Order: sequence, then structure tokens, then C-alpha cells
Amino acid sequence: MMDNFKSKIEEISKKRLADTFRLEAGVEAQYISDKLDIHRSTASRYLNELTRSQILIKISTRPAYFFNKSLLENKFDISLDKNIYASFEELKDALYTKNKKKINDPFYYFIGNEGSLKNQIEQSKAAISYPPSGLPFMIVGETGVGKSDLAQLIYQYAKNKKILRDNAPFITLNCAEFANNPELVTANLFGYTKGAFTGADKDTNGIIEEADQGVLFLDEAHRLNAESQEKLFLFMDKGIYHPLGDNSNWKKANVRMLFATTEDPEEAFLKTFMRRIPIIVSIPPLRERTDSEKYHLICTFYKEESSNVNKQLQVNSKVIKALMAFNAQGNVGELKNIIIYSCAKAYIDYADNQSSPLIEVHLKHLPMEVISNFINNDSNVSFHTALNKSVLIDSESDWSGQKYHVENNNALKNLYEGLLIIIHKYLTESLLLDAFLEKASLLVNQYLEKLIYINSNGDKGLEFNTLKYFLEGIADSVDISVKTNISKNSMTTMAYFIKDITQINYEYTNENDIGDILKTYFPKEFWLIDKICSEVESTFGISMNLLDKVILIVYIRSLNESLNLNRTKAIIIAHGYSTASSIANISNKLLGEYVFEAFDMPIDVSLSEIVHKLNNYFKSIDTSKGIIIFVDMGSLMVNYKKFKNISNSTVGIVNNITTQIAIDAGEKIIRGNTIEQILEGISQNYRPAYQIIKAKSSHKKNTIISTCITGIGTAVKIKELLDKGIRKGSGEIYVLPYDFLSLKNNGIEENIFKEYNVIGIIGTVNPKVQDISFIAIEDIISGKGEQQLKEMLKNIVPQNIIGNINEDIVKLFSLQDVINHLIILNPDKIIENLSISIEKLQQQLNIRFNNPTRISLYVHLSCLIERLVKKNPIVHHVDLATFQQNHQNFIHILKRVFNHIEEVYSVEIPLSEIVYIYDIIKMKHSDFKY
Repeated sequence: MMDNFKSKIEEISKKRLADTFRLEAGVEAQYISDKLDIHRSTASRYLNELTRSQILIKISTRPAYFFNKSLLENKFDISLDKNIYASFEELKDALYTKNKKKINDPFYYFIGNEGSLKNQIEQSKAAISYPPSGLPFMIVGETGVGKSDLAQLIYQYAKNKKILRDNAPFITLNCAEFANNPELVTANLFGYTKGAFTGADKDTNGIIEEADQGVLFLDEAHRLNAESQEKLFLFMDKGIYHPLGDNSNWKKANVRMLFATTEDPEEAFLKTFMRRIPIIVSIPPLRERTDSEKYHLICTFYKEESSNVNKQLQVNSKVIKALMAFNAQGNVGELKNIIIYSCAKAYIDYADNQSSPLIEVHLKHLPMEVISNFINNDSNVSFHTALNKSVLIDSESDWSGQKYHVENNNALKNLYEGLLIIIHKYLTESLLLDAFLEKASLLVNQYLEKLIYINSNGDKGLEFNTLKYFLEGIADSVDISVKTNISKNSMTTMAYFIKDITQINYEYTNENDIGDILKTYFPKEFWLIDKICSEVESTFGISMNLLDKVILIVYIRSLNESLNLNRTKAIIIAHGYSTASSIANISNKLLGEYVFEAFDMPIDVSLSEIVHKLNNYFKSIDTSKGIIIFVDMGSLMVNYKKFKNISNSTVGIVNNITTQIAIDAGEKIIRGNTIEQILEGISQNYRPAYQIIKAKSSHKKNTIISTCITGIGTAVKIKELLDKGIRKGSGEIYVLPYDFLSLKNNGIEENIFKEYNVIGIIGTVNPKVQDISFIAIEDIISGKGEQQLKEMLKNIVPQNIIGNINEDIVKLFSLQDVINHLIILNPDKIIENLSISIEKLQQQLNIRFNNPTRISLYVHLSCLIERLVKKNPIVHHVDLATFQQNHQNFIHILKRVFNHIEEVYSVEIPLSEIVYIYDIIKMKHSDFKY
């Protein structure tokens, strides 16, 4: 239906735009409703969906009109920045202004002008424009990044803006030609008089005089020695100078000065020289440019060669991928030379066989080092580009707009679309708040994990590092009671996200609805993210819409939940304007964690208002581990029955709260003590009155525990897979991830068994909890666990549904799908490499692993490799020293067998990870002797 809808819109738009450009050339919902014989609300929904997908332009009039975006852009030969306009006049202004800008702004076609070079261009424009004669500025960057191109463009910009006259001179001096000869530099810059030195047989003007009323560009300026730099001081300060040989007569010139260097200005120039250059423009190397910019550079250079040879070029997709993956040390200049080289080789093949109307450029035409790099790193290329077909290029091809989006920008767009669907379901009450957060957290964290992996290697560049340090400064300055669980690592993740949103334009209009909800239920997170977004915009000029804020709020919430997975909630309620806040703030600071939430009760606020606030708060949090309410007076001790949303939770209410009681209770909460243990402990020390209201046992939730020997992270991912199968068939069963060692060491005494009706455990290794059935992941994958799963679900899920659930889980838990879900690396490559290593391990250990062991090793080792690639290995295990002493032979064999894995993924398997591999084999093979 949607495809038919899209083609119909395009057909109507094409016909109407062919006549004239006016508001009525667009389409509106009623017209489409009549044409396609569908309900008007359906037409309206489809039109808005296509607008969000950046296929249509929307004019928000009454009625709203829609235009096909690509047809509009092609008609005016421009690229539009946004999809929604308040009026037809605003759209017209955007089209004509952009078209005019395209003609008048020489930076319009400069690749990176709206991306990684945007700030540099703005700096350059500011420097050349500053009255009365501009500001000297220095362009810094590695060889081949485009310093000379930027200098030429800024000169053209100044002429277009009438800052310089049309025939203003642009003079270039390469300072390397005069290195270590300050007299020659002086003579060339300032001119000289007859007899000033041997061979000076006439008065000669210098290049400063030639550049009068124009631009002087000093390239490789770091080759100026100290004396030459000093001779420029007076001219840069006052615009006057003496020609060499004439110390009595002053000359004047009005010159805008540009410098370029490949060196660190602070080290290569005198401090007194640098004080006279207020603006430093840093051009990033090619490796720090976005994939979209690299793609446009590649296509632009091939376009130039197409024009040179007067032939169409068909560039194979592998060529594009190889060039994008190659780290050209000579940056854009080297990339251009490689492309010229490939065209020259392809032209030879074409000349030998002219049967084809175009020149085909294949991988074989690239230099060998580019081909080798592509082949050796092919597994990573899929993370950097979504390009899967050849590109046809000729001299008329246009790469100026946003015609290409790399996979990560598609991932960001998909995240936006996915969140909008979840938000819509929540707002229409088909999702509860906790389900909304769970689904949103899954989407956000999957996207951020991939984003971190893509950016894990190489220098991130000055702009990114500056943003990261700025965010870390905000994190350090925010009070602990507000900032919840933000850390330097989380600020780095935010910096990646903020950098990523600058590469995509996405319109989101229905802001108030979800904004009000977030503000109500998550006021602290909302305040924090709003503060961060506001300061980022005012400092860096990066604007974030409410959807971006939703993503960051969900991310911060997920951090807190991952840390406090099994923690009792605690709130402090006290009379007065800040009594509760004061106790909570001091306690949280001394505890070093955000444990207490505060509710102040001004004297003029009624008890019913406070209860209403508390009920809203209870609705927004998970109280399954129980909640303790600390109060300063006994009024709430007798009114707890008015509380909603906590009837299924154990509630403790403590009277006469003090800071000492809060700190003592907070320490016990952090240790994971039960509510009974916490209140009994503080009662012995301080003797406050308290009561405990037990959860209604009949409301215990049926729960399956997911667990993994290597930690909670993999357990969470196993839960996500199980949820897809179990929750789909029945809303009666919950899946909760839980720490393996806690289950193994404490067994049935763990809190989870008291608070939930645990019907079974699914995981990588059996923690052997008394009377609780266990199914191993490998048994689900192999199909052996089918009967066990049926037994587990019996008496809880209707018999006719159990079969469907079991079938869904078996589908979800194929080895390929499990590994694909648990990691973000290429699962095909992982399995291929591991199969070789596991086979060698069997040979070296003289043992044949059974199928459960092999599957368990595949799953565990896949996660292990990803942990090491992401530099997040497991570092703890009980008694590593003893293991190393007793199992030297096993350690040597494993290191030898997995040497191939270490080389392929550039990692090293530490001893702590080796112990877990040993544990898996030993648990599966009791007679294992190594």
C-alpha cells in the first residue's frame, strides 16, 4: 500500500510542478483520499510518515500541503535542509535563498561545508570580514588536507561579498623557498632599493606592495625563522614597513594576511608572533572526516577525471569501499592521486578494448597497498558504508547535496523512527511506562554500542575531544543528587552521539506531548539533559531537538538501572521547604551514590498533595525490590494505604528521619540488604519507630532468570532474546537478568526468590540453585531443551500456547542468531574463525567436545572477543594465582591455539578470561584433567 501511495504522490507532484511552482502544486490529504479511495485520516498518516522519512516536504498550513522533496530539489538544483515549513512563503524563501547562496557562496560545493569543516569555514569568514582590514589567521593541518584550497576559497568569498574588489590580488609565497635566508625573505616581502645588496641594480617592489588591497598567503609559514617573523611584527600591527635598504621612508599597504603550516603553531613560531594571529583554523585529516564526506570527495575526484577523459566512469562498489577504508597519509591530496592512478590504469584497459561505451574502474586498478588494506580489513568495512552497487559518474554528476547516507546515519534515522513508534504507542496507552522505557532503552543502547565500536579506533580529532572535555566538565560540576550516574565514560558516549546528529537533518514536530511526560516522571534527568543541550548549543552551535533529548534521557536512565538492578528504593519526606532535600543531598554525597530521592513538604502543602506526588513517583519507578519511606513525623505511618502502584511491593516506613539514620540505611541499601535487615539494623542503633508492610504474596510475578558466568551484560542480552519469544506468547511471565555468582553462592536465599515466583533459570552455566530447574543456552540452540522448556511453562501458560512459544524460542536461538544478537561484530567471521580454533583446541587437549560444550564455547568466545575488542575484559576471578600455578599446560595450549584469533582481532586474551574458558570445559566434562 505504501509503495503505491509513494508512486501516486510522485506522479501527481511531477505533473503539477511541471506547470508552475505554487502552493496548489502540492497535494493535500483530502485530494489523496479521493484519488486512492482511502479514509482521509489514513492518507494524512501516510503523508506525515513520508515527511518523517524525508521523502516529502510539508507546508503546515490549513489544510497542509505536501511536495515530493527530490522533485523539488531537482527543479531548483539545490538540497533543502529541513522537511517542514510553516508557510509556502518560508519554503519559497528557503529555495530562492539557497539557490542564491549556491551562486554567491564559493563554499557551497566545498565538501564538509555543513559537516566537519563548518566551524573552520565560519572562522575563516569571520577573519577575512572583520573591519577594517580583516584579521590575520593561520590554517593548520597535515600535508594534503586542503589548506591552499581553503585559502583560495576565502579569497573568492571576500570578492563575492564585496569585501575585496573583483580584481584584488591574491599573492602566494612559499616560505620554504627562503628558509634560513632572512635577507632574501625581507627583500621578497618588503621590496628593496637600488644598492641594498649585491645585485640590487634597481628599486624593486615587494610582494606586500603587490598584494595591497588583496590577500597575501604565506604557505609553509613554519619555515620562517625567528628573524623573519620579527620583521613582520610592525607590518601586522600598523600596516607600515621599510623596503630593504631604506630606513627613512615608510610605505603603507592594506593586506589581509593568511598563513598555513603543517606544524604545531605553539612550537614552530615565536610567542610574540602568535599573539598577533588571533584566529587558528585547524583542518582535520582525512581519517577524521565523516564517511559521507569521504564518499563525496571520492565521487568528486572521479567526476573530474570523467571530465578529463570525456567518458562516463562506472566505479565498482568495492573500489569506493576500499578508498573509504584506506588511511591515506597524504590525506585528500593522496586520495586524489590514487583516484587519478586508478583512472589511468582503467583507461589502458578501455583503450585495449573499446567495445564498452564507458570506462570501468575495478579493485585491480587501485594501488596494491589500497587493495591489501581492503582485503585484510574487509570484515570492518560493513560498519563504515552501506554502499552495495557500482556508481555511474560523468562530468554532470552532482554530489553537493545529501545524496548519500552512511550506514551509521541510517542507524540514527532508524533509531529516530523506532522511537517515534514506541512514543506513539505509549501516548495512545497501548504501552505502559516501564514497557516504553524497556523498549526505548534496547533501541538506544543497541545504537550507541555500534556507534562506540565504529569510533573505537584512531584519533577522534580536536573538535570531538573539545566536546568530550566540555561534557566531562559539566558532569563534574553537577550535584550528585541531580546527575544520578553520569561518568566520564557516559560523557564520551554522549559526545559520539552529539557528533553523529550533526551529520543528519531530522524533523520532529510533536514535542510537547512526550516532553511534558519526561519532565513529570524524570525531572532530574530532564533537567540535566536540558542543561547539557543548552550549554552545547550556546558553546558549539549544535542544536538538539526533543527526540535527541529523549535518547539521552533514556540512556542516562539505563545507566542507573544497570547499576541498581537489585536495589531497594528509598525516599525521604520531611516538612519544610528544603529539609528532605538537605538530608538526601548530604547522604548521597557521603555515600558517593544516588540512593535517596527527596520530597519536601512545605507547611502550606496538604498531605493529599504529597500523596499525589508520591503516587506519580511510584508509577515511574520499579518498586519490585521494595521501597523504604523515611519521614520526619508520623502522619504517613497511618496513611500508607493511600499509596498506589506499590501494593505488590514490600514497603518500609521509618519515622523521625535524621542524616545519621539516612547514611546508615544507605550503606545497607548499597550492600543489597533486605528491607527487614535494613530496618532491624537502624532500629538497634537509633531506635526509630518503623513498620513493614509486606507485599501481597498472591501478586508475585512469574519469572525466568537469565544469567551468564561472565557477568550481567550477557545475561541482559539473553533476556532480550527470551523476551521476544516468551512475552510474545504470554504477558504472565517476566525475564530478569541476574548475577551468576550471587545465584551460585547464595542460592535460594537470594532476594529474587523471595520477591518473585521464579519458575526457572536459563543461562550459559548452571548455578545449581536448589529446587529451581535450569536450561542451558546450548540445549535451547540444539533443541534438547524443548521438553524442559515445556515443563517450565506448564501450569502458567495455556497448553495451546506453549507450543508456539517453544517454536518461537527455537527460531530465535539458532547459533547464528544468538551470536548475532549478543555481539556487534560480524557473526559469520566470528564463527568461521572460532571453528578453526576450537578444532585445534580439541586436538591439543586430546579431547572431543560434545555438542553442548561446543555451542557453549561458541557463545562464550564470541562475547569474549567482543569484550576484548571494546577493551572491556573480565579482570576478576577467584584466585588467579593458584589457577596459573596449577594449570600452566592448559594456559600455554590455549594461548597457542588462539594466537590466530588474537592476531585477527588485534587483542590479547588475559588470564582472567582463560580461567572462564577452563571452567566451561570442566563443568561440561567432569573427567577433564588439565
